[in-house]
Amino acid sequence: MRYTWCLMSVMETIEQDRARIDALGGCTKVADLLGLPKQGGAQRVSNWKSRGIPAEVKLAYPSIFLVNMPLPSAARSSEATEYVANPAA
Repeated sequence: MRYTWCLMSVMETIEQDRARIDALGGCTKVADLLGLPKQGGAQRVSNWKSRGIPAEVKLAYPSIFLVNMPLPSAARSSEATEYVANPAA
């Protein structure tokens, strides 16, 4: 049960990252915003659409990646609290 929750959380995060890149104008636009090299920059951002945006990139550019981030839902929060209280379950 706890592993399913973690997997869903990772999948949701990757989906949010993918949507964020698309909303910002796509891979080439995001690469330009971050000052990545013309050669390979868009490919790097494209990889993030399947792997997720690295945490260090999100922290380096909070005004781009950490605005309007959704808070965990009550259901996921209660599952996490339940696991912390009873990890053997």
